[in-house]
Amino acid sequence: MRLNYQMGVILEASKNSDTPIGVHEVMQYLNISKSAAYLLIQNCQIWLNENQLGEDSLQQRRELYIGKGDLKEKLKTQLSKSNYEEFDYSPRERRIYIIVLLIRKKNVSTHEIMERFRISRNTCILDLAGVNRMLEKFHLIYTTGNHGYSLNGEEYNIYQLCLWVASKIFSELFPKNYEMAMSLFEFSQKDIESIGLMVIKASKKFSFSLNREALYIFCASSTLISRRIHLGHLIFQEDIPNYHLMFAYNCRIRSILYKSGVVDAILKKPSDATVGKPVFDAVKNALTECLSRMLVCVCCETGDDITSIHIKEETLLFYADQIMQKFEALVGMFFENKNELLKSVALSLKCITLRKKHGFWVCNGLSLEVKKHYIHIIGLTQKAMEEIEELKESMTEEDCILLSINFLGGLYKVKHVAVQTPRILVVYAGNSDSGVLLQGQIQNLMPGARVLTASLFQDLTRFLEYMDMVVSTIPIELHGIPVIVVNTFLTEYDKDRIKKLTKHKFPEDEQLLRFLTDITAISKEAVCLEDSKHLRVRIEEYFKSNKVRIKYGTQECHMLKALLTEGRIKILDSVKDWKEAIYLAAKPLEEDGSIEPAYTKAMILSVESMGPFIVMFPGVAIPHARPEAGVRWMSMSLLKVREKVYFTEEKYANLFFILASTDGNSHLDALRELSALFSDEAAYNKFMKADTVEELHQLII
Repeated sequence: MRLNYQMGVILEASKNSDTPIGVHEVMQYLNISKSAAYLLIQNCQIWLNENQLGEDSLQQRRELYIGKGDLKEKLKTQLSKSNYEEFDYSPRERRIYIIVLLIRKKNVSTHEIMERFRISRNTCILDLAGVNRMLEKFHLIYTTGNHGYSLNGEEYNIYQLCLWVASKIFSELFPKNYEMAMSLFEFSQKDIESIGLMVIKASKKFSFSLNREALYIFCASSTLISRRIHLGHLIFQEDIPNYHLMFAYNCRIRSILYKSGVVDAILKKPSDATVGKPVFDAVKNALTECLSRMLVCVCCETGDDITSIHIKEETLLFYADQIMQKFEALVGMFFENKNELLKSVALSLKCITLRKKHGFWVCNGLSLEVKKHYIHIIGLTQKAMEEIEELKESMTEEDCILLSINFLGGLYKVKHVAVQTPRILVVYAGNSDSGVLLQGQIQNLMPGARVLTASLFQDLTRFLEYMDMVVSTIPIELHGIPVIVVNTFLTEYDKDRIKKLTKHKFPEDEQLLRFLTDITAISKEAVCLEDSKHLRVRIEEYFKSNKVRIKYGTQECHMLKALLTEGRIKILDSVKDWKEAIYLAAKPLEEDGSIEPAYTKAMILSVESMGPFIVMFPGVAIPHARPEAGVRWMSMSLLKVREKVYFTEEKYANLFFILASTDGNSHLDALRELSALFSDEAAYNKFMKADTVEELHQLII
């Protein structure tokens, strides 16, 4: 019995498990049918018996279990020693292996490929056509000669191919099973471990993080490059795009690679006397630059940030925040733990930038799964990117998939996702017209809701994690989400049930409730109303759909008092600059959860891009940003700095009133009150003379 990828996955899982692995576990793990899972378990058992690692029994025919400790150790050793002669490669694995052979050897013959994989000539030709399509992405070709096929193209492009192939093997084909991958693709474990030890030692000495996946990918690609050099294929500085431009940004990584001995281990000075010292040094410098680019890209792709690039961190965070805001608007939800996700998206943007600058692409093992199961998330990410002018032209589908992985990770990591508006899925069985009809009625019933439609014959489970409820005209069973069965034309009873389930999504407007109560009572006195409840509902719908706000006069001058509590007021002698002033002024709002850290960054970015527009009165600044930048609820805070904080030579501020609004209108009342407060020329002096928080609070009241 020959080993294959699926058998390897199940045997590896069995080796690491203390309980039997049954048919259902195999079905879920590999996403295959019950009969295929049963056959796979039988094949695994046959392979174990042939290698004297299993026990034949009736139980073992339906489940796989390696019970004894010594058997597990023997299985681990056997899997790590598996070679191409004992393995049944899939077409994708064969083609990757052929690329590895083309990199390692001067020539690879058709006969060698046929013998190695035990395939026919026609299958070999098909595989070579597939290899050619992969090589075209790197502007490479293979040529045919008397001795077989050989790889041709720019050496820098071949180095790019080396990194991509290594990541394909260790990240996508055999993730977490690196020993088996090294054996099957004939990587020298000794060479990889030798280079790996040097890199690990350097990472500890120079304090940069490097995960196991990145380490194996980098070391494996380095051994391929070392083999190229041994064959006489050298790279020079003029072969590397933007060598002098990017040289300064990678100098720290270059120094690490030099001092750790990695470069010398890969290069191994040729014994040929024709290669003099000047040529050797030039090759060494070029190789080091390539290796540093490879290390930076692979670390960034796998989640470790080890370098700075010629893009300001603030710019990356700004674009990351913009993408997240657009994504949240499209999905209709926001993340509680947004700061962590913001950094992750910024790192992905950095990775995308490095891809485009250096040309080194690293396969992400999650990309295929995301593309297969979460195509709707990728679509939403693409839409979010398209709305940002600076990014939409340069972003590819692969870039969108990388960002989508972040959003999916954010959705699964947070314990709770707060939904801004109700999200309702309308499921229809037959003609889509009924779904559209229901969608229109629900949209009219709740103008602020987001209503989507889907056919009963679609995979509804992919919608469930984002929806609050499902509305359908036929009974359906879905776990973990409420389902309401309604008539095609909604009755009053149907409407009441829908509104009751989504009531918690709409915050209660006390002013509107008071107005509705009053107007209903007045209407009853003036006219004879048979259905006062219907009148109340219609008025409420009108106010919400037209975004009309009710404001009673008795509360007009109390917003500042309500928002600027003593806990949100601070006094300092001095600050470093206006950025620190804004940061410290916003700190109380971050701590009580009124705003997210991203809102503080957005306020600073707005001043950087638009100037000190926030200085409204002499000595008074009102920092603010767009509501979608990270405002959870309407809030204000105040920082008084005794020394003047200058934005420019002319403009300064001592008082920083942070203003956070949930929409474009609710902050206007606070601005009016501040305007009225500082219309008195003596107000600023009164604030500056106040020495305590209590005194400042009294001035606001």
